[in-house]
Amino acid sequence: MPAGPVSVAIKNSLPDCTAALASVVGAFGGVDVLVNNAGITHLGPFRETEVDVIRRVMEVNFFGSVHCTKAALGSLLERRGRIVVISSVAGVAPLATRTGYSASKYALHGFFESLRAEHRKDGLRVMLVCPSFVDTAIGDHALGTDGGPAPRAARTGVRSPARPSDVADAIVRAAARDRRLLLVGRGAKLSWWIARLAPSLFERLMIRRTRA
Repeated sequence: MPAGPVSVAIKNSLPDCTAALASVVGAFGGVDVLVNNAGITHLGPFRETEVDVIRRVMEVNFFGSVHCTKAALGSLLERRGRIVVISSVAGVAPLATRTGYSASKYALHGFFESLRAEHRKDGLRVMLVCPSFVDTAIGDHALGTDGGPAPRAARTGVRSPARPSDVADAIVRAAARDRRLLLVGRGAKLSWWIARLAPSLFERLMIRRTRA
């Protein structure tokens, strides 16, 4: 099998994912590692957000991963492979004005932790990755409350977002150690602990940062 990752652009439907993964298996013999990394976000309070916006975020962030995993699972089980799921700190701690985004990430944890349990004796390894803010263009393409582009003034700026290459390096190191959960960056680790030990404090800090 040729060395190096293979990236396949596919539409977000089970038939499209099945066809794409079948082409990968045909070309390379199987799937050893599946990285679920599709994602969009939205901005705005829930009471002003149309439900279709939430549904669109769920379709990409959650069902995109479900469809790809369904299509690749047979090969992954045959090869005792690995699934890497790009979640977010919003999947382990609440995030105001991004209710649908946070819900999609929480859903990933419930689904993939359950899938890991189902196949614990089959050698399937699953790692959930929770970075804080990363220097990508996801915020530039955020959906607004009506499904159109979010107003630029509403987009949250971050002083020191993580570099994608640094996050990728951390993922590779953690996968080599068979980690089940990876919190990337100081912000993600602090959020994890504060949200569990002092949830009210976390909410106040998170709301203050969102308003700023």
